[in-house]
Amino acid sequence: MEIPKPLKSDFEPEITKAFNMAAQSVEQSPTPRNWARLAAIYHAHQELNAAIAAYQQAVYLGDAHSRTAHLLAMALDEVGDRDEAIASMERAAALKPYSQPSQWRLAQWKFEAGEDAEAEQIFLDAYNNNSEDKLTLQATAKYLIDSGQPKKAIGPLVKLIKISPTNRYARFLLGTAMQRSGTQADDAKSFLEVGRHAKPSWTDVHMQALSQLTTGPRADFLRLVQRSNSGKARESIAALESLEPRLGDDPGYHIEVCKCLRQIGSYAKAHAAIEKALAIEPGNFRATYQQAGLIRDDWISMGKPEGHALLEKALEKSDHTIGLNPTNAPSHALRAQVLEDMGRFEESYQSWMEADRLDRADQRFSYQGARTILQSGDRDRGIELLGIYCDRFPLHHAARKQLGLEQWKGGDSINAQRNLSMASQGLPGDPEIRQAIDAMSRQ
Repeated sequence: MEIPKPLKSDFEPEITKAFNMAAQSVEQSPTPRNWARLAAIYHAHQELNAAIAAYQQAVYLGDAHSRTAHLLAMALDEVGDRDEAIASMERAAALKPYSQPSQWRLAQWKFEAGEDAEAEQIFLDAYNNNSEDKLTLQATAKYLIDSGQPKKAIGPLVKLIKISPTNRYARFLLGTAMQRSGTQADDAKSFLEVGRHAKPSWTDVHMQALSQLTTGPRADFLRLVQRSNSGKARESIAALESLEPRLGDDPGYHIEVCKCLRQIGSYAKAHAAIEKALAIEPGNFRATYQQAGLIRDDWISMGKPEGHALLEKALEKSDHTIGLNPTNAPSHALRAQVLEDMGRFEESYQSWMEADRLDRADQRFSYQGARTILQSGDRDRGIELLGIYCDRFPLHHAARKQLGLEQWKGGDSINAQRNLSMASQGLPGDPEIRQAIDAMSRQ
């Protein structure tokens, strides 16, 4: 078979080199393994037709690895050939090594094709084989909800949330399951609120492995940004800066460099980076957002001096950012922070609430709004707002603890003790809660 070629030709040199090296390996030794490697490299760079042809040749020559069949199925599905994709995924589910993602992915596709009984059996087998796998739990629970069995989904979702506490989509599914099964209405409302706008991730281990085959400056850049955002900014900055000759015409590159520099406190270089982004695209709201935050960083690094010259400038930039993109919640939150720094508490509160209204990432800006009112000295109103927040997010135990402590300071021992007791269920052994409850019991 002739080696398939990518449709495009304008790849980065590193990508072209990876293609050529993989193709050369096939020419020198056309084994199933080399064909599968070539296919995966094409697939990683979205050359799907070439990838499919190479995967199929690997299978024709005897490739019997579950990953090859799984990736071929995914590529076929991406080009819209669901029937052939299902056939390949069935093969992946039957091959060794055992592929957990192939089981639940096949079950999803069977259900979408109307083969309900077969889908349910595959989901059940996958769940019984590994009931601790996060994506299996998520896929099974979603199937149970979509197939009209929401009550059965509650158990797997409770387990998933225990394994993955930050999974907001799992909370959304749990709220949906509770609501549709008519159980625990208050809890259902809370879970739906927490999971509002959450998007699921279905990236399995095979697709994760595929992403590691991407190459070129853009792929390196994305990996470095992910590394920086995971808390390793200092270890990432030199490599990020080295990519400027290749990516320096992209304002997004300079914005990410600025963010990395801000994390390590290198503010002068961060200013230079964001100026480069704005020189390329003056109306880029993500750049002006970073610029406004950077000016506030300068004020903080100077010891928060009295007088608001820097803060006025930061406020001006945040207002400009909102003008460029009025629906961006973090821009309103930044404006709220600056106004709070300036002592303009009511305006800050209004900005926090606008950020909360626009929020799509569960950042809970209304909590910050309540704290701003408390900081202003209006304890009664702050307590009222915290109470509203805790009704909305009853599982945010730190907020309920703060509500209880503020009620205690305000002389409302009955409600304080009730809220602190509720908070202690999620914060067992918390010394502040224990001391406050002990003090109230002695009164």
